[in-house]
Amino acid sequence: MVSNTIESVSSSQLQVINSFVELRQRAKSVGPKRVAVVVADDEVALTAAEAALDLGIAHPVLIGNLHNIRNKAEHLRLGALLAQSSLLKQRMLSRPPSRWRAKGTWMSCSKDIFEPTS
Repeated sequence: MVSNTIESVSSSQLQVINSFVELRQRAKSVGPKRVAVVVADDEVALTAAEAALDLGIAHPVLIGNLHNIRNKAEHLRLGALLAQSSLLKQRMLSRPPSRWRAKGTWMSCSKDIFEPTS
């Protein structure tokens, strides 16, 4: 639970981040994290994923229509992004999964929405 984590950290351990430069430095210091990019056939999403990959702060997982993702990435000359990212095809659902539940701003859903590709 987020509140337990925050309460267990003393105020001397908290670090205030005042700029994007500081945020990038902090992200680099903790190492790359897996980041899901939904509707990844968007130019802004793809270029941001590539920038995060180049900075060494993210391992992108591109989620969406694989044909559109590959075409857009190739059009933008982001071949390295495709080579170094994981791709997940979003399955089309006739109805929402029965296990969606909101928890704060996070959503949990059943595993069958996404299907890994190789």
